[in-house]
Amino acid sequence: MAPITVHTTSANHQLRPRFQYDPAIVNYREQKPALIAVPVERRLHRAFLEALVAGCFDGTVAYEMCSPLRDGSVLEVLDRYARRFVEYMKRLQLETGTLPLACDGIRRFPAQ
Repeated sequence: MAPITVHTTSANHQLRPRFQYDPAIVNYREQKPALIAVPVERRLHRAFLEALVAGCFDGTVAYEMCSPLRDGSVLEVLDRYARRFVEYMKRLQLETGTLPLACDGIRRFPAQ
């Protein structure tokens, strides 16, 4: 699918346990875990991009934060996460010399 993919979206989420106090048993009951957004993990994201590059991906990449954020769902945290992703993508651009990515048979993302 990489050669015909024009756009991909990156995100990283974690499941967090939740509990609710139940006064009838004077204890807490486990609830469904919450899905929260966390900054993109470099290792996982890099492996994903490596696979796209190997398949001739030449599109755009976006960062998604559509769930509550681990460090608080306020504008400052949203900005910090977004800045981290942009800085991460800029570092990749410097390391590879190009973004969007091109298929020329060269592995552009060396293993960490």
